Amino acid sequence: MIKLSRIYFRTPWKFENAAGRRRLSVLNKARWMPFTKGPDDIMTETFNQMGYSVDILDPYTAYFLHKMRKPTQPVADLGCGFGIVTKHLLNAGATVIANDISRAHLAEVEDSVPREQRSRLTIVHGDASQLDFPANSLSGIMAGRWVHFLTSPEAYFDFFHRALRWLEPGGSLCVTVHTMKAWSPPEVCAAYEIKRASGMAWPGWVSREMKWEGLRDRLPDRGYAFRLEELKGLVEEIGFHVEKCGLYGLRIPAHPPERQVELAPNNTIGIVASKSISLT
Repeated sequence: MIKLSRIYFRTPWKFENAAGRRRLSVLNKARWMPFTKGPDDIMTETFNQMGYSVDILDPYTAYFLHKMRKPTQPVADLGCGFGIVTKHLLNAGATVIANDISRAHLAEVEDSVPREQRSRLTIVHGDASQLDFPANSLSGIMAGRWVHFLTSPEAYFDFFHRALRWLEPGGSLCVTVHTMKAWSPPEVCAAYEIKRASGMAWPGWVSREMKWEGLRDRLPDRGYAFRLEELKGLVEEIGFHVEKCGLYGLRIPAHPPERQVELAPNNTIGIVASKSISLT
């Protein structure tokens, strides 16, 4: 028996058993993720009030990992949290740079990596938005659900410009961020839509008081809620080629329990983009 839980929505990628694989066509139509754990089992609150670490992969991170099966350069997992993506990369044979702003998270990562893989793991403590790497030195960059905490338009342009420079030609960037639906109650979302419709530049800034009450003490005070077209346009403006982008759903424990099913679909954006092989 395979259990369907309301955790991720979109095309399934992981199955617990053969029955799950046989039911692929049914699940695609229903847009449910098959998984044997509930939301409280797969989400771990971070040590530094930066939201949650999620123990299963969304479709965009899974696609990025598929592209990183034979990297020629190291892969940087920026804001790695408890290292879910780092461990997948190491298991695939990649050399990995695991970065986080929390030393406690990095200690968990280092302690949980098998000894035989540690020679391919470099731990880097610090703010991911302030790091620097040599040009063309990375095959891939993972930025999972932290980019939305940057605090100015300039910070976004700076990060994406530097990410493009760090990647080798043909290298890939994966970014996941939350939409306004994940951050804020309906009345805040309605006010956001008015600002957006008026043509206001960068209308998605979210302050502490604009968030769901359960998120206020679990996230930084300021963040930015992207729309899919907005993030895609920004990444393309920087010079990336977008290979895959879209919305998926994540059930967030800090949302009001009676609203979680309603709020889960399409509250998170995933994007995988590559650097042209003609760029150096």
